[in-house]
Amino acid sequence: MVSGIGGAVIGLLGVKSYLSGGLGLFAWPAFINPNPAPGENPLYSMLVCIVVAVIAVIVTFVITWFTYKDEPDRKRTDATPAQKEPVLQDERSDAPTAGADGLTKNVIVAPIRGEAKPLSECKDEVFNSGVMGQGVVIEPEEGRVYAPCDGEITNLFETLHAIGMSGPENTDLLIHVGMDTVGLNGQGFTAHVKTGDKVKAGQLLLEFDMDFIRSKGLPVTTPVVVTNSDDYPGLTVHAGNVNHGDALIYLR
Repeated sequence: MVSGIGGAVIGLLGVKSYLSGGLGLFAWPAFINPNPAPGENPLYSMLVCIVVAVIAVIVTFVITWFTYKDEPDRKRTDATPAQKEPVLQDERSDAPTAGADGLTKNVIVAPIRGEAKPLSECKDEVFNSGVMGQGVVIEPEEGRVYAPCDGEITNLFETLHAIGMSGPENTDLLIHVGMDTVGLNGQGFTAHVKTGDKVKAGQLLLEFDMDFIRSKGLPVTTPVVVTNSDDYPGLTVHAGNVNHGDALIYLR
């Protein structure tokens, strides 16, 4: 608005451009009259442009100073894994319960016996930021990983430190044993399944030597995440001590 008014003022004052010059400050010399009439100031047009430009800057600054307000924090509506924390559920009285096979349609059970904690407590930023999906992190008490649901092994990593599988309702799961354990190249791990295998909840998938892993200076902390958790806006998780087969993640 201010620049438009400034342009109108320049036009009303009879400012002329005598050359095709550059832009911005480099355009000002184009307003110098190379052939001024007797008594005419050859710098008139350029001086008017400079004065109007300075006034426009000052007016714009003053208006902005008195009218600008920070926008309130916007609530993100795109519930991506990195943006939405799952609800912690310490009490299970009103939670879905696991069925005879350790599973109902909307429950993922614990694949490892240990202490389940919020994923935000994982020391690995890839997991605690939620980039990989929402879920929990388990501090294992034994070196065995069981299937958390009926499904298919979609990816048994060559280094055996992680397992990807598909579960009910098109759920994509990742169980990542330890932190930085990919560098062990499979040492300390024994797989009991392979990629493409159909598995049942509670079936033994993997064994790992906790003492060996710790001897290499690596934690055995194990994230269990739903990598497509954005499909489950009501996802909740259990925090606390769990046995493998206990309800852990509720898909809602």
